[in-house]
Amino acid sequence: MATIGLRIVYSGNNSTWGHMYVVFKGDDGTTTVFGQYGSGVKEKKDWDDHESRLGLPGTNGVPNVSRDFIVANNIFDHTLNSARQAVLQAGDTSVRWGVYNPFTNSCVDFSWWILKEAGIVGPDDKFEGNLLPDSNLDPLNSYFYWHYRRPEFNREVRRSIHGATNTEFRGANTIRPIDPLAIDLDGDGI
Repeated sequence: MATIGLRIVYSGNNSTWGHMYVVFKGDDGTTTVFGQYGSGVKEKKDWDDHESRLGLPGTNGVPNVSRDFIVANNIFDHTLNSARQAVLQAGDTSVRWGVYNPFTNSCVDFSWWILKEAGIVGPDDKFEGNLLPDSNLDPLNSYFYWHYRRPEFNREVRRSIHGATNTEFRGANTIRPIDPLAIDLDGDGI
């Protein structure tokens, strides 16, 4: 399955201010990474700096947070193409991803833009990330859990309960339970 992942590297873990970047994993197992830097969006730089590192999360440059979103192949291809187009803008101040700006055009902005391109963050959602990468865990988790609550990820649960079992369960719930330990001592009901 194709996935688009976001990584957060906290400040102090081979990064002064922290960093966010995007990981694309195709059906065929190929992986490529993209991140926004001072001279624009770069492909593969974060592979050496973070993604290929060994160790526990949060040590040796290994990302502190990793969230992967399963997406359809057409969404994966579209979003990967958008990231590659952003790489071509490097150094061009007249386009969005040409030059880094810590307030309006940072690694955080690029990462959230990719999620918006993939449809994981809705097009009308105005959230573009918090200023420092470290402070994006809660919003990322919210979108992550929302993504996997969608119906297409819950087919197995819905179809695994046989209809007769469901009917019997509902029928059993209509019977009024009687508590054998409750005793009506004064005769006016419990």
